[in-house]
Amino acid sequence: MDIYFSENWINNFLVTRNPKVTKKQVTFIRNKISKDEHASILDIGCGLGRHSIMLSEYGYDVIGIDINEELLSQVRDTSLNSKNTPIFLRLDMRDINKLDKKFDAVLSLWQSFGYYSADENYHVLQQIYQRLNPGGILLLDIYNKSYFSKILETEGTREFDHLKGKIIEKSKFENNRLLVSLTYPDTSMDLVEWQLYSIDDLKKISKKIGFDSISFFTDFSDQEAGENNSRIQVIFKK
Repeated sequence: MDIYFSENWINNFLVTRNPKVTKKQVTFIRNKISKDEHASILDIGCGLGRHSIMLSEYGYDVIGIDINEELLSQVRDTSLNSKNTPIFLRLDMRDINKLDKKFDAVLSLWQSFGYYSADENYHVLQQIYQRLNPGGILLLDIYNKSYFSKILETEGTREFDHLKGKIIEKSKFENNRLLVSLTYPDTSMDLVEWQLYSIDDLKKISKKIGFDSISFFTDFSDQEAGENNSRIQVIFKK
């Protein structure tokens, strides 16, 4: 399964992200991943580099990877004036072991993890573990299976105003996957899906791979995550 994001999706959802939201998320990251102990970071699915650039400005040594070369070209141009400019590389997350270095921390934010099959996703986590230095941290920001399996017993539909008109979103939960279709004002569509995981699923995976500990948060805060939170931040420690 290849991942493709349309121009409509990029313009409506990625380009328009609120910088205040990014700043809050980066503050959480800095609180959980100390620069003194975890200076080198790999940002998986970095997109337009909003987290990579801000973290590099705080002194972290950041490499951002993404499968979309168009986004990477844009972020390389916009990051030229940044202090301590990150390195941006085109790389599929399933090929992380092609990188020739290890990291103190790895990030995968805004549900960038889970697009592939359960086996492929597990292999990605294995590779991340191998790329982490001892004591390294993996931070996943993902949708919570326990939440969506309850609220999407039948297909859900919503409409919202965005840029040039209404976008219609249809979502359903099926075979542990969240399936989302987006119809734009010009009638074009995007179809996106993710393999979802519960807190219990992730605890089992963490133990199987060999991580030393795992903790769960929500809203990029110190609030402990539970099954009623739609989006959770998961911290694995090697």
